Amino acid sequence: YNLSGKRYRDTKFHGSVCNHPIKEKDVCPFRRIKPLCDSMVSWLDKDEKNVLAIHGKNGRGRTGMIVSCLICQLNKWFTANRAMRYFAAQRSKNMSGVTTPSQRLYVCYYERYLSDADSIPDSRPLKFHSLFMSPVPHGVTDREVFFTLTLLDDSRQKGGAATTPRELDSRECRSTCERCEDFLCITLFSQNVDHDVRVDVFSKGMFKSRLYSFCFNTRFLPEAGKDGFVVLQLSKKDIDLACKDTKHRQFDSDFHVRVKLKELITSTS
Repeated sequence: YNLSGKRYRDTKFHGSVCNHPIKEKDVCPFRRIKPLCDSMVSWLDKDEKNVLAIHGKNGRGRTGMIVSCLICQLNKWFTANRAMRYFAAQRSKNMSGVTTPSQRLYVCYYERYLSDADSIPDSRPLKFHSLFMSPVPHGVTDREVFFTLTLLDDSRQKGGAATTPRELDSRECRSTCERCEDFLCITLFSQNVDHDVRVDVFSKGMFKSRLYSFCFNTRFLPEAGKDGFVVLQLSKKDIDLACKDTKHRQFDSDFHVRVKLKELITSTS
């Protein structure tokens, strides 16, 4: 099972190659995980001598995400965290496993799906309202801060090749930006999202620089509050790139992000 997106000659492996491209350091669109794991389970069930070879590039992020999901499916008593710890222990002596927060989150999503699929709606369109961050990362208060939304769901795939994900730039949408010393909030006025969403936050000084990113799936977000808003709150350890700043040089230890979305329709299972 080739997750890298780079193809090679299938004939070297007697044609037994399945290509499931996942962008490096990104998540697998959630609707692809179950069919992928089912395919692997089917191969294992065909013959007790069958083995799986799953790879990406370094064999840690994308590979660990899918292998951990597979472990959860094969072993109902495994939680997502236990599956990821098991993968890390089997992969290396220093427990080097799935470290990207978004990829870890998607393993948790899959554990939840396996345990209670009926409670997960097939679709949950929401209106993206605002992105709030506090404290403001060091060195970016006087620069232009913006973010992009990438809709990762590739249900429009044709012939096994993924279409280009739709990317939306907050600078090109109707938006406002409010900032002060300890927080920054960008509000969008009209942007709908559904399924897998990737948020990349940038600071544009002399050169565009990505500050941090995170992914989520609207189907797994909490219920809306009394004000009609769905709130996703992430601490520093839950945010890609920011979590690596262990010495707090750019992001304070209490750095957090809050995303607010608005319900569009009543979700159905």
